[in-house]
Amino acid sequence: MNWEAIGAIAEVIGGIAVVITIAYLAIQIRHSTMVALESERNSHRDRQTSIELQMLQSDSFAALARKVTSGGWLDSPAIQALQEEFELTDVEFMRVHFYWMAYVSNWQRVYSSSIMPMTNKELANYLGTFISNPFSVAWWRVVRNGYDKNFRTAVDSVLQRWEQRTENT
Repeated sequence: MNWEAIGAIAEVIGGIAVVITIAYLAIQIRHSTMVALESERNSHRDRQTSIELQMLQSDSFAALARKVTSGGWLDSPAIQALQEEFELTDVEFMRVHFYWMAYVSNWQRVYSSSIMPMTNKELANYLGTFISNPFSVAWWRVVRNGYDKNFRTAVDSVLQRWEQRTENT
């Protein structure tokens, strides 16, 4: 084998190495971008949860929030029926509504994580308090469309299995 042939083989190997390196870098950049986006989403959800928790801690803040949302979705027949069924005042309803919003939003964040996604079985374990509470189940049926489709489907599946299990006992 002469030097020209060895040089040609080295060039081919070098070209393949460059292509592999570029592909690896592209994958790393994509992963890094996904992590940064998830971090930003989590930061936004943390701020939202902070606002929701303020509703829990203050009757006057909950009353104000209810007052300024008059005429909106909170006055829908479904919400009114839910509030009446559980005999909740406007302030009580707002406080429990924002409690469950913070609770469910937290599990949606964990469930939807692209870094460490949660299985439906794990979700069922974590939602035990939620699915065993008659108000939260009724509340979920009213507000469920405000959540991510995949998470909604998973929670609905967990609720359905829970209801079938409780009917059989």
